[in-house]
Amino acid sequence: MKREILSLFGAGVITGAGCATAAVVTTAAATATAAAAAALPATAEKPNIIIILTDDQGYQDLGCYGSPLIKTPHIDRMAAEGIRLTSFYAAAPVCSPSRAGLLTGRHPERTGVTGVFFPNSNNGLPPGEITMAQVLKAGGYATACIGKWHLGHLPQYLPTRRGFDYYYGLPYSNDMWLDGENIPASENILLREGKTLNDYRDAARDKRERSRHQIPLMRGGECVEWPADQDTLTKRYAEETVAFIHNNKEKPFFIYLTPAMPHVPLHASDAFRGKSARGLYGDCIEEIDWAVGKILRALKEAGLDQKTLVIFSSDNGPWTTQGDAGGSALPLRGGKHSSYEGGVRVPGIFRWPGKIPAGRTSDLILSALDILPTAMKLAGARFRDNRVLDGHDIMPVLQGAPGATSPWGAIGFEATAVRSGQWKYRNGPLHIRYTQNENPKVTQLFDLDNDIGEQNNLAETHPAKTREFQKLLEEYNKGTRKNNIQTPKPETAKPAPAPAATQQGATPNLALNKRATGSTKESDDLAAANAVDGDKTTRWSSIYNDNQWFEVDLGAVHTISRINIGWLRAYAKSYEVRVATNGKDWKPVYKTDDHKGGPATIELPAGTQARQVRLVMKKRGSIWGYSINELEIH
Repeated sequence: MKREILSLFGAGVITGAGCATAAVVTTAAATATAAAAAALPATAEKPNIIIILTDDQGYQDLGCYGSPLIKTPHIDRMAAEGIRLTSFYAAAPVCSPSRAGLLTGRHPERTGVTGVFFPNSNNGLPPGEITMAQVLKAGGYATACIGKWHLGHLPQYLPTRRGFDYYYGLPYSNDMWLDGENIPASENILLREGKTLNDYRDAARDKRERSRHQIPLMRGGECVEWPADQDTLTKRYAEETVAFIHNNKEKPFFIYLTPAMPHVPLHASDAFRGKSARGLYGDCIEEIDWAVGKILRALKEAGLDQKTLVIFSSDNGPWTTQGDAGGSALPLRGGKHSSYEGGVRVPGIFRWPGKIPAGRTSDLILSALDILPTAMKLAGARFRDNRVLDGHDIMPVLQGAPGATSPWGAIGFEATAVRSGQWKYRNGPLHIRYTQNENPKVTQLFDLDNDIGEQNNLAETHPAKTREFQKLLEEYNKGTRKNNIQTPKPETAKPAPAPAATQQGATPNLALNKRATGSTKESDDLAAANAVDGDKTTRWSSIYNDNQWFEVDLGAVHTISRINIGWLRAYAKSYEVRVATNGKDWKPVYKTDDHKGGPATIELPAGTQARQVRLVMKKRGSIWGYSINELEIH
């Protein structure tokens, strides 16, 4: 049954079997390049790959997709010289999960990246995940990430630790703020708007409205400009991309270009501001179009036009709640944060002169999850482990091979929706995901062939089809929660077991490698693999009800003195720490009613004895429920 479910949803396993000349990528990120590159012939010919991924751009917001006001001649030409996809899907309707899906070829639910990372987040894309950059770098590619990252800003999660040779851009969304504690300032940092180094050092990780939109611009692992001049970002990203092309034209390269726009706040340079009939939003898109033209021209100048696959898409649908500052997904329903078509169906343009026939349009179901497997096939790369990939090699479809069709029997979206053929089924909130207004859960069935705008709910008139798709959605959710990564354990001696009791302040991290349990199942939108305390790439999540808890069993009674809690974006405003020595007689040892998010260190009363430690939520401090990635007991 498992194999059938994975096959239906397009999941495949890339194993060690295959072409003898293929590159091998190990599961250990630190050794991936060395282990893989050695197996690849130096003479193998591979295409350059450029992905241009805009931020919050709507399905309609290009001339070739029907925008009545925004002019995009260069992107339109790119579509005319390649293939334009009209049923191309982002991996998720929101930033971080979508980007995780694209770069790993795996559903966000499988990787555990189901929410957005913030400057006060302590985690990122799990190290056990292998990115497209790691795969291609192992195959001899030069790799660059230029633009927004948003998969973890702490040093261990940055692009240069995830397979990219070069990084220049913003660590997260352009409406966020500086984490001066964890992002080091360059010796030559450009401080703008009257800022000083003291201001930089004092920048709080927790959200401060006065510091919103004061975003750090990074090169490598350091901040080189703060606050970033967002008016010139699109222009500078284009210039960095062109320079990387010319500097690496003698070998294959992979460029992941991710403009900050048109995510709010909107910015455009003087050459484009006020020029579009669609206002500042249109100015942003038209400047991105200019950047695309500049990049295509650079490829021709370098003699690389027919050696380069260029892909254009968006990370999710438009932020429709932003009014004129948001885009349009018409004729689709909904936008960002929604599993309606407007949240997940995005522009998809693939151009490769001489390889992808020009002037074609396809309505076959394809996904951003397909980009990594396609790139792997082109680069001759494979994984060493039995890692599940949800995407597919779609070159046969892109090239119009006889009989080529969509590899997706069904495709799911953020645990609330699934599409198969002409039918789309939703079982989730009526409105966008994070609305704080009344938002009832609805069951909806749409015939997209006749109702692309998802206006006519057929759930009641087609009860058998509704039951069929509810089962399909349940199978999708069950299947994608299985990570299927066997991370090798370090070959080190096992530490001696801790004594039954120790002096206060001397107890080590007893929670390390101890399983944590929750009082309820994980919530749909914050689900992750079972977490092991001490591994900050995993997390525990729960839904909104008060008096839910997370627990660690230390295995024996110990004297404990301190607890570190790694709260993520979903935290409790009021919570208690309770301890027990027998699993039933619980004693409260700490309580707060005014937690403001972010990590917490709790000093316990002297001589506290515990075998079990519980963190009990009393009142949520955010609209997302509760989510933690660390519960260390000392």
